Amino acid sequence: MKALTLVISAAALLAASPVAAQEKSWTGIYAGLNAQYTWNNWDWPGAANYVAPPVPAGVDSGAPNQDLSGAMFGGILGYNYQIDRIVLGVEGDFNFGSLSDSKRDGNYIVETSKIENFASIRARAGLLVSPALLVYATGGVAFENMTYGESCPDKAAVPFGWCSKHGSYDLSKSQWNTGYVVGG
Repeated sequence: MKALTLVISAAALLAASPVAAQEKSWTGIYAGLNAQYTWNNWDWPGAANYVAPPVPAGVDSGAPNQDLSGAMFGGILGYNYQIDRIVLGVEGDFNFGSLSDSKRDGNYIVETSKIENFASIRARAGLLVSPALLVYATGGVAFENMTYGESCPDKAAVPFGWCSKHGSYDLSKSQWNTGYVVGG
């Protein structure tokens, strides 16, 4: 699975910045809201490359890829500790959304994918360029709640392919996937 997530968490950064110019410490707890736009593109396992229907006779249509994208919203919570111009911290976020896609291959099999939640826990290290501007790098573990499935219509409705030979079914599975997240 390949995924790219763009996170805009200006509220969290503003919440972490010093409140007044005379307070020059980033040490403390912060919380905020975030919004992100997520792109997730992944291929169902298969040996052949995907060919969109209609597929010529005798050609393996391959498994279609899923393109999930959309907005997700959530919250962020973290803690920073400032040592001179260095800021170290830890932060986590949890996001809600509903990204889904459904594709039919040349054998009338329909593959579906849906992402409802995304979360991460990250370490953070930065350098204060000015009292109100922190340049930082972050990295950690990412989690995604994904439901995926496969179904075939009733074989009477299908003229050829896997579904015409094996009949109808509807399978799905929901699981948490883990990966990594890096950013700045």
